Amino acid sequence: MSTSPSEYEYLVRGQMLLQRGILPQAIEDFNEALRLNQGLAPAYYYRGMAYRNSGDLQQAIQDYTSAVEVEPDYPVAYYA
Repeated sequence: MSTSPSEYEYLVRGQMLLQRGILPQAIEDFNEALRLNQGLAPAYYYRGMAYRNSGDLQQAIQDYTSAVEVEPDYPVAYYA
């Protein structure tokens, strides 16, 4: 029996891809995590990191801002 990956599985896989510098696929996984759960602040934060690493600073700032809006007590987003 096959089940669909959860938002957390997409988040973890996206983090691994981000660490390896595979940015387009990491962004896709963070997008999918957010499609499943728009309140997942770490997905915004890590997608922001992926955008920053790819040179898209405007999108990175937007994602860091979203992380803080979704979870104001998410401290990592303030250091981005």
